[in-house]
Amino acid sequence: RLKVEPDGFAVGWFKNWRTGETFPWHSKTNRKATAEEKQEAKRRIDQMKAARAAMDIEAKRVAADKATALWSRATRATGQEEYLTRKGIAAHGAKVHNDALVIPLRKGLDIVGLQFIAADGSKRFLVGSDVDGSYFSLAAKGDDLSTIAIGEGFATCASVREATGWPIIVAFNAGNLKPVAK
Repeated sequence: RLKVEPDGFAVGWFKNWRTGETFPWHSKTNRKATAEEKQEAKRRIDQMKAARAAMDIEAKRVAADKATALWSRATRATGQEEYLTRKGIAAHGAKVHNDALVIPLRKGLDIVGLQFIAADGSKRFLVGSDVDGSYFSLAAKGDDLSTIAIGEGFATCASVREATGWPIIVAFNAGNLKPVAK
């Protein structure tokens, strides 16, 4: 994001989407900002951050509602779906919607989003899904919980579950492993 102010100051930030790190940026000018300009800039930045946070919360709420509705309408996967057959794994509670395998993203008992896996293996999240800290559990009542594994993708985790019998937690991506583990 970049915003050029009429007074010649340009400010912004950029984000490394892989690591989640954000970095502020500003232009060099021939003069320094006054205390009042700095205070006003901070006020505007705080106001924009608050507005963005409110928009993010609303987007996550809308996505959770949509995910819950889509999940309830999706049909239970049979295990014969092309992706599951190619990977040699069972459905493990996944469902199907519009020919895509559907995996719910959960926080506690709540569905906060969905991951769609196409027959070719391409993956996408329902827009607005709250991925950070979300998971999908491959476990059953009575499982021995002395060993629990956490992995990235559904197929990898299903393979580990089937090979070991351990309860497995799907974190969906490498950047989410630590939040899920916590």
